[in-house]
Amino acid sequence: MSIEIFIDSNFSGATSGRLDKDSSYVGDFWNDKISSVKIYSGTWEFFEDVNYQGRSFRLNAGNYPVFSNDWNDVISSFKQVGASPAPSNGGIAQRILDLTNVERSRVGSSPLSLNSQLMTAAQTHTDLMIKDNQLSHQLPGEPSLGGRISQTGYKWSAIAENIAQGYHTPESVVSGWVNHPGHRENLLSPQYQHLGVGYGNDLWTQDFGKS
Repeated sequence: MSIEIFIDSNFSGATSGRLDKDSSYVGDFWNDKISSVKIYSGTWEFFEDVNYQGRSFRLNAGNYPVFSNDWNDVISSFKQVGASPAPSNGGIAQRILDLTNVERSRVGSSPLSLNSQLMTAAQTHTDLMIKDNQLSHQLPGEPSLGGRISQTGYKWSAIAENIAQGYHTPESVVSGWVNHPGHRENLLSPQYQHLGVGYGNDLWTQDFGKS
């Protein structure tokens, strides 16, 4: 289990480098200066005071570019409290949906629901990316996004797709999408109703649709 802390938001400024040990006191330089964190693995708890005292909060694996005003520049200690959860493939799709809907709720967009046809489209595309070892919205010999989704029988009036590679958890990949302008636009767009999720070998696909 490991993390990396940063003095400024958006993973900028001085960095600790990768850490894999608890810290009962972050040191004079870091005390009350931590503004963003990357959690590579595990679950970590962050405390307002030294020696794991005072108010605290927990984060699972993922990238956290900005802390809320309540926690920006107030952390004095942190420790590992558990391993990252390892959901099943079905659980991964539900977790991606839940995290996506949390982000949508923050901007007033209606929640999405999983759609079996979009799930088929997303997983089929992910499996092909794994086979070809390539991250792409259209692989050689593959139909366009619209063609792929139409092949499943989904009758759409609007569609979009997010893909990603190298993320190990639902939390980290959704965070990556949210922090990329184009992916964020797809994920938060109020026009979509349905979602399909594909996953394998740290390759990810989100297919969005409006019927």
